[in-house]
Formats: sequence, structure tokens, C-alpha cells
Amino acid sequence: LVRLLLDPPNLLLMDEPTTHLDVGSIDALIGALKQYHGTLIFISHDVHFIRAIATSVLHVAAGANRTGSKLTFYPGDYDYYLDKSKATSARTALTTGGDVPETNGLAAKKVSAQNGSGPRKQKEQKRLEAEARNAIAKARREKEKRVHELEMKIAALEGQQKELASALEDPAAYQPGGHATAINRDLSAVAQDLARLTAEWESVTASATVHT
Repeated sequence: LVRLLLDPPNLLLMDEPTTHLDVGSIDALIGALKQYHGTLIFISHDVHFIRAIATSVLHVAAGANRTGSKLTFYPGDYDYYLDKSKATSARTALTTGGDVPETNGLAAKKVSAQNGSGPRKQKEQKRLEAEARNAIAKARREKEKRVHELEMKIAALEGQQKELASALEDPAAYQPGGHATAINRDLSAVAQDLARLTAEWESVTASATVHT
């Protein structure tokens, strides 16, 4: 512990770092981590994030009867891992890695059920797809609503800003009993609110564009 305090390692540990982040925020995080000069160890189920960041993969598979774990190191990026682990897809690789022991009955049954093609499976798949579409549509509506609210607030603040600027042009504001100081204070507050709302508007519209 003393050595760690005196000479801290350049090491970053992250657990599901993209949880609750939108696409724009995830890309920003990826950009920042690519600039990080050190060792990064992370756990993630986000295929896009893993492909962009990982340079080697450590696969953890549950042992037979859930006793113990099997660790397999792949000295390459995520595509290298998919190739060497013989995973059927990037998504299934996150849970099975194409390396499910024959003795692991629970995992084998799970894979078999996923590969089924009966009417019940098709109905369930359609339901999941419909839920996904509804969730995307709901998120888009919420973003559009927020964009409209921000635009209304920004327009109101811009109008207030013009009125305050005009008031400062009045010579009476600088006469004894004038309100130049108060007007400047209000103008500064409006400018800060405008900057904050404009930044949020840019973030929301960028996110909405990416999702669209």
C-alpha cells in the first residue's frame, strides 16, 4: 500500500462505463480514453465501446455447476477474440464467447433455446422488436419536446437580452438614480443562462441526430 501511495500506477479500472450514456456521450468517452496514456481495464457489454477501446480481451467463463471460473486471455482486439473464440456473433460473445463447456447444462440449454425457431420464439421476437421500436420512438419524442422547450426559453432570453442592451444605451441609466449597475447585473445573468441553455440545446440536438 505504501508503494502504491508513493508511486501510484497509471491504471484505470472501469465497470460498465457506458451505462446510462447516450451515443454522443459514449463517443466522447471513447475519444477521451483513447488519449489516456496508461493501462485501462474495463468490463462492458457495449460492443461498440469494446471494439473502439479494447486491445486485448480476458474472457471469464463460469465453470461446471457454477463452481469456479475459467479465464482465457486473447492477445488481440475484439475481432481477434471473436475469431479465436469461434463466437457466432459479437452479441452472443458477450455472454458465451463461443466457449461454453459441454458439461455446463444451463448454458447449453440457453443457447439451444435461443436458436429455436418455433411460433412462440417468433412471437416473442416480434414483441421484443416492437418494444425496442416504441422505446426509440419515445426517446425521440422526449428529445424533440426538450429541444422545443429549450428553443422557447432561448428565444425569450434573447428578447430580454435585447431589451436590457437597449436600456443601457439610454443616457438616463447613467444619471444619478439610474439603474446601469442593476441592468449590467441582469444582463450578465441572462448571458450565463443563454450560454447554459445553448450548450444543452446543442447536446440534445446532436444526440437526437445520432439516434435518428
